[in-house]
Formats: sequence, C-alpha cells, structure tokens
Amino acid sequence: MKFLLKKTSLTIVLITSIGTSTLLVHQCQTLATTQVGTAIVRQILLTGLDTGMTVLKYKNAFTKKYLIEAALPDELKYINAKLEKYNPELVQKEKELLAETAAEGAKIAHPILRNAIQNMQAQDLEMIMNGKPGAGTEWLKQRTKTQLIAALTPQLQNKLNQNPAMHSLNSSLQGMSRLSSFFGNDQPKINKNMLGELASQLVVAGFYSYLKNYEIEERTKRKL
Repeated sequence: MKFLLKKTSLTIVLITSIGTSTLLVHQCQTLATTQVGTAIVRQILLTGLDTGMTVLKYKNAFTKKYLIEAALPDELKYINAKLEKYNPELVQKEKELLAETAAEGAKIAHPILRNAIQNMQAQDLEMIMNGKPGAGTEWLKQRTKTQLIAALTPQLQNKLNQNPAMHSLNSSLQGMSRLSSFFGNDQPKINKNMLGELASQLVVAGFYSYLKNYEIEERTKRKL
C-alpha cells in the first residue's frame, strides 16, 4: 500500500513537472516569437523611412499632385484656383518653390523620425505588431507630427525667405488676397509664414505616405 502511494505521488509530481515545463517552454517560445516579431516591425519602419529618404530628398517627389493637394491649406487652394485662370505661371512657380524647400526639409525630418522609431518601447512595438499593417506609421504620426511641424516651419520659412523668387511670389499672393474685385466679398487671409508651414506639411505628408505604403506591403508579405 505504501509503495502504491509513493508510486502515485511520484506520478503526480512527474505530471506536474512535465506540465510546468511545457508551460514554461510555451511561454519562452511566445516571448521569443514576440521579440523577433517586434524587432522585425522596427526594422521594417527604419528601412521604410530610409528608403523614403532616398526618394524625398529630390524635389520631384513633392510635385506629385496628391501630396500638394493634401497639404495645401484652404486659403491657398482658393487663391490657386483663382490664379490658375489668370496667372498659371505664378501657381507653378509657387509649387516648384515649395517642392524644392520640402526636399530640403526631408533632410531635417529624417533624423527626427528615425530617432522616434529607435526609441519605441517594447509595448509599443507589440501593440503595433498586433495591429493592422500601417499601425506603425499611425503610431509614428501621432507622436511626431506636431514636433516635426514645429521643428521644420521656422527653418523652411528661413530658406524660403533667402530665395530670390520668394519675394515676388509672396508679394503677388498678398496683393491678390487684397483684391476684392478678384475674389469678391470672400477674401482669404494670407499668413506671411503660410508657405513655410505648407512646405513642412508637404514633408511630413510625404514621409508618412511613403512609410505607410512600405509598411503595409512588407507586413502583409511577412504576415506580421
């Protein structure tokens, strides 16, 4: 009887040990899988950002209509729509100047965005990995957009002010905005720093758009 009890106790201990060991192995495997997954997500974001920089450092990347239209404030959209009928060359000059300035801004934005990705916490990466493809870009956008606009606007406005074409362009835009005969009773207000802010918006819109497309493509391909 004593032998049977000992044998039963030993069996229970063995089963418990095996069960605990199996659980520990499973937990370790899950942890390892999570760590690998989050490392891959971070690398996807870094690679997407760096790849985007190779494109966005050239002004031609910012002449795409969808980027400019997405970033244009309503006041400037309204003025451009009017100007297109009477002075399309001025509108084209404005867009080229903005694209050139935005390309310079990409060089300023890139290290800020890269630093944000490198400093992501493990829980942030895990949350992104468990979210839909594109979640990483949305996380980055929520945490860096305000900082980027604040950092970029004064520097880009300064670059614009140093450009000889800026003075004539700014004078034309200011002059057009005051013409009641041109706009009727609905006269838009032009902020003297509007083009600097717009160039900043173009930069961030360009990076987020490029990065989101890259992230979705890579995560879908890797099933992450």
